[in-house]
Amino acid sequence: MALVSRTIPNLVQGVSQQPEVLRLNSQASEQIIGFSSVVEGLKKRPNTSYVAKLSSSSFGNCFIHTINRDANERYILVITNGSIAVYTIDGVAKTVVNQSNATNYLSSSDPKGDFVCMTVADFSFIVNKNQATAMASTTSSAKVEQAVYSVLQGVINTKYAITIDGSEFSYTTNGTTTSTETIRNGLKSACGSISNISFTDIGTSSFSIIKSSGTLTITASDGYGDDASQVVKDKVQNFSDLPVPAIANQVVQVTGDAESGFDDYYVKFIKAYEKEGIPVWGLTIQNEPMAVQRWESCIYTANEERDFLKNYLGPTLEKAGLGDKNIVVWDHNRDLISDRANTIFEDPEASKYAWGIGFHWYETWTGGLPKYDNLKNIKESFPSKNLLFTEGCAESFNPEKLQFWPNAERYGNSIINDFNSGVVGWTDWNILLDERGGPNHVQNFCFAPIHADTKTGLLTFTPTYYYIGHFSKFIKPGALRISTTTSRTAIESTSFKNKDGKIITVVMNKTDVKMGYKLIVGNSETFLEIEPRAMQTIIY
Repeated sequence: MALVSRTIPNLVQGVSQQPEVLRLNSQASEQIIGFSSVVEGLKKRPNTSYVAKLSSSSFGNCFIHTINRDANERYILVITNGSIAVYTIDGVAKTVVNQSNATNYLSSSDPKGDFVCMTVADFSFIVNKNQATAMASTTSSAKVEQAVYSVLQGVINTKYAITIDGSEFSYTTNGTTTSTETIRNGLKSACGSISNISFTDIGTSSFSIIKSSGTLTITASDGYGDDASQVVKDKVQNFSDLPVPAIANQVVQVTGDAESGFDDYYVKFIKAYEKEGIPVWGLTIQNEPMAVQRWESCIYTANEERDFLKNYLGPTLEKAGLGDKNIVVWDHNRDLISDRANTIFEDPEASKYAWGIGFHWYETWTGGLPKYDNLKNIKESFPSKNLLFTEGCAESFNPEKLQFWPNAERYGNSIINDFNSGVVGWTDWNILLDERGGPNHVQNFCFAPIHADTKTGLLTFTPTYYYIGHFSKFIKPGALRISTTTSRTAIESTSFKNKDGKIITVVMNKTDVKMGYKLIVGNSETFLEIEPRAMQTIIY
């Protein structure tokens, strides 16, 4: 029998138990200690390593939860019957302070089955499924009424007044007095002794007013247009109105200006950019709303983002005359995108403000493949909503890998499959970075299509730059995607029809061998070849 050989592409499709004749060339019947990567192909799974022993004795039946706060703070939480322990990732036990009766809630004969835990930002929420929660029999005392009075500036020959529960108390400066401390002391002295109310100095120009029982009503005025003094009790209009010295545990609501949308952050941001001649097409609500980052971030659950959109952001932009700005929700990875889309788009009041949904490509950090099917499902369920790729980059910058071809192939794979899944636009994270993969204020250095040496001015064009060019150079704005299929996984392809009638087909060869293929359009066909590890564009 003659030896039969063939080239096998990267084994990136994992294991298939189907008969060999039905398996894809990129699938294996068995994979031991292997790790399939779209970028790097089949590689050896990383070894495990011994770090530390959490305890010298067995935990027995226990519940274990890992807390990944950030790269520097990672913990292991262990719950056994009636007790809880927390360790650092390297096995160092931390001190856990239990509130009274907390151990009762942790009592369980089956901790592994009874407990669930979720960590959000700095808080971990533990639920015992067999314990009913109830309000404690004893409650804290009622919150006392409190306020802070501040002298903002000293003005000569001016009356400073404070009205407490209907009674006015005042102090008038002479022709030389401008000391805020003197004015503060004079007004506090004028208040004298009032039943159930205490006055305490804060700093040099403020004092607190605390009423031990009953409701406190208080206002402040001065002969300088009420700009020389301030009293803060329950709410202020702007953050700038908050008192610099404050009372511990005082709660103050910042209401904003109900009469003007220009007091809102998003509106101010857009107006400032457009004032500088930079038009704003649209915005996302929050970058990666389900990740706690080393950089600026904020957690938004699906319900929270939905409610913020329909109750605040959408109406505010409309009121400010910015209703034409396109609001893109989610702005995170493909893995959890369906839940976000369902929650927001199925709510009519929220959906009417959402142009579409944005996403990134970092779901592969778990070792899995890109979740392109999730995009197709969203497009099928919500055909009127747009899909937009808002960020992708190759992480962990290394100057020795500036010409690393798999980085470009990662772009090609994503762009082709995202477009074929119904995406209307694709955005790189940064087209140009410096020689370190920055600048970056948290040292999160990454690759870019172009890197500039800030010392010499030299520009380095990476393979990614040219891969992106196959799409950005030939596919024009307003082009319509044409359904495209391939008969082998080794080749990936997408097609568009430009407004001038020309059809653009982009083909990528992910293998190490030169390949021949047929391009079939209707009743016409032609034979073409593509080099190994190459991107190719056909215009016809």
